[in-house]
Amino acid sequence: MKKLVAILIILLFASPVLAQDFRFGSGVKTSSGIVATGPGVLTQIIVGTDGTNSPTIDLYDNTAASGTKLVPQWYVYTSAFERIATLPIDNERFFNGLYVNISGTANVVLLYKQ
Repeated sequence: MKKLVAILIILLFASPVLAQDFRFGSGVKTSSGIVATGPGVLTQIIVGTDGTNSPTIDLYDNTAASGTKLVPQWYVYTSAFERIATLPIDNERFFNGLYVNISGTANVVLLYKQ
């Protein structure tokens, strides 16, 4: 798992999102929770898996797992050879906050501007 976190951090800094001037990263989230409060813009999601369990990720424009979903539920396919997935987001605005709901085993990093 430590290797996976290190790979996520490397991807975070090597990502083309840097050219978009993101200002915040959620850090590595392993469970559901609030990422940000107030308005902002989501730019990318990076997910690392354990190689066995395929997690699902839901993102809400809220400070709880309810309300408007920012993107459709993302089922992250995983295998021993595909343990990291990225989902570039075209500057999806949130107004009330940003909440991530993680079902399954995953390390999730959300990049956003606020």
